Amino acid sequence: MTLPHKSSAALEFIVLRSPFPERLKSFYESLLEVTFEYHTDHCTHHYAVPLGDVVIEIYESKSAVPVRDGIGLRVESIKAAIEH
Repeated sequence: MTLPHKSSAALEFIVLRSPFPERLKSFYESLLEVTFEYHTDHCTHHYAVPLGDVVIEIYESKSAVPVRDGIGLRVESIKAAIEH
C-alpha cells in the first residue's frame, strides 16, 4: 500500500494477539467479510488474511492482556525514513 504523500514507508502488516485467537478471528471474519487461513509454515502458528497489500495476522497470547500488538512498515530506505 503506497501512502498518498511523498513517504518511502508503506503499511505491510498488522499483528494482533489474543488469549482467544479463534474468537478474534471470527470477529474479524464477520466484520471484514474475509476468511483467515491457519498458518503453520513458520514461527508461531497463527491466522492470517491479506487485505490488499496489508496482511492481518492473529497470534495466541498466553497473557489475558495483549502485550505486543504491532504493525509492520516497509521502507525503501531506513536512512531516508529517519531523516524525513
